[in-house]
Amino acid sequence: METIRIEEIIDGKNYTLSHYFDTTQCYDIVKEANSRYWETTPNRNGFDNYRFDETAKSWSLGPLLKNNKFAGGFTVLEIDNEPWAFAGIKNIPRKNKYTALVITRNICFFSIKPLTHGLILPLQLKLSKELGFTKAWFTLNQYNYHLYQTWHVNQYNKRRKQRENNKIYAQSYKCIETSEYLGKKIVNDVEQHVIEWKL
Repeated sequence: METIRIEEIIDGKNYTLSHYFDTTQCYDIVKEANSRYWETTPNRNGFDNYRFDETAKSWSLGPLLKNNKFAGGFTVLEIDNEPWAFAGIKNIPRKNKYTALVITRNICFFSIKPLTHGLILPLQLKLSKELGFTKAWFTLNQYNYHLYQTWHVNQYNKRRKQRENNKIYAQSYKCIETSEYLGKKIVNDVEQHVIEWKL
């Protein structure tokens, strides 16, 4: 399948979503952005999941991209031609081929919650349905569970009126409204918090 590209201007900024079904095509872009991210963040939690070097495991981001292991492809978000966020679509191995894992190996420079949930997530839910998945799961581990508490719960309950006209926030709120928190489940041999969408 060919790479999908979507461009639009939101609040004066040029947002480009590129979804790669052949993830070798975005390997270099993501590697460079990934390197910049880990050079600037003081938080090293989960770093092994994002390695590209010779110590990378088979489940690290570098080998996953290089070997096309994202079943539904990989999304790169650029703002004014600069890579700003990325995440992939996988499936749940050995369990349910009809359930997509969205927003996997996600990194975002600042503003992760509105950008990832308001731009990448809606696209990945749409693509997951088109690829034949009937459900999508977004999993959160001990390092990023705060995203659920601060965005899916608190921010949604306290939405600010002046942001309701911003498409990014509107789409993010829609994703929250259509989701269901399933609690903790074992996913890929790790206990994780699971948010589900019916597709």
